Amino acid sequence: MDGVHEGRVTFVNVLKYLKMNISSDFGNMMSVAIASVFLPFLPILPCRWLLNDLLYDMSQLTLASDKVEEQYLTRPRKWDVKGIRRFYGRLRAGKFSF
Repeated sequence: MDGVHEGRVTFVNVLKYLKMNISSDFGNMMSVAIASVFLPFLPILPCRWLLNDLLYDMSQLTLASDKVEEQYLTRPRKWDVKGIRRFYGRLRAGKFSF
C-alpha cells in the first residue's frame, strides 16, 4: 500500500508542477510578446530566459516533498488533459483581461 500511496502523491505533485510551470511560462511569454511590440530591442535575451526558467524550476524542487490532502489520495486519479486545458484557458482569459 505504501507504493500506491507514494504513486498518488507523486501524481498530484506532478499536476501541481505542470500548472505552476504553465502559468509561469505563459506569463513570461506574454510579457515578452507585448514588450517586443513597444520596444525597439529584444526585451529578454535567450540565455536570460533559460536562466529564469532554471531558477524557477529550482524553486519548484520543494514540490517533491509537498504534502497532499487526503481527498486526492482516497482513489486513483486519471490524467485529466481537459482539466489542464481549462486551467490554461482560464489563465489566458485572466491575463488578457488585465
